[in-house]
Amino acid sequence: MENGLWGLFLKSCFNIGLMWLTRSVAVLSVLFSFSTTAASANGGVFSGNYDVLEPEIVREELGEATIDAKDFEFGVFGGFLSVEDFGVNPVIGAFLAYHVTEDFFFSAYYGQADTEKTSYEKFSGGVQLLSDDERELSYYNINIAYRLLPGEAFVGSKAAFNTALYFVLGAGNTIFGGDTRFTINAGAGYQFLALDWLSINLDVRDHIFDIDILGETKTTHNLEFTVGVSVFF
Repeated sequence: MENGLWGLFLKSCFNIGLMWLTRSVAVLSVLFSFSTTAASANGGVFSGNYDVLEPEIVREELGEATIDAKDFEFGVFGGFLSVEDFGVNPVIGAFLAYHVTEDFFFSAYYGQADTEKTSYEKFSGGVQLLSDDERELSYYNINIAYRLLPGEAFVGSKAAFNTALYFVLGAGNTIFGGDTRFTINAGAGYQFLALDWLSINLDVRDHIFDIDILGETKTTHNLEFTVGVSVFF
């Protein structure tokens, strides 16, 4: 009797499990059919019709000064001029430049300085080799310059300034010691373009001329270091 009941119970469990399995398969079939239909309507699962996330890149705009389309430049400068045998003296002056191309330009310079007494004058007991007027030095010259190393200088993260290293060679006259002396000058400069019409210039020059004030004619090298400000027009 017990075996019969136990068999009936197992048969009922088997029928219930089979019924649930059949229903589950039917539900899964319906869901699979629906998803396949939706994918076909949208062009397929791998059709490429889906959104792609792209990173948003924010680019910093740098403010960079460039020279205006101007050919002429006018500036003033000041610094020190070392005159051989006559000490290191303050010098001031002005210049006018014409820019032929971005690399070449011509310039005309004028400068003046009051020189010191020589060591001989200081220790000789009042001897003066030059009068006060003859002790004043002035010069003018015409130069050609070439920009060799253009570059940039960065201030902070949002400002960039054009710079250039240039070389200068020229000739002119130096008026000193009661005489006019033919002079060759050569040197280099560094230009910092603060605005598109304003620049700051650092220059070093060697003014080479003959002098005979101390009784013997000799060729002198007279170094000049200046800082200038110029405008383009």
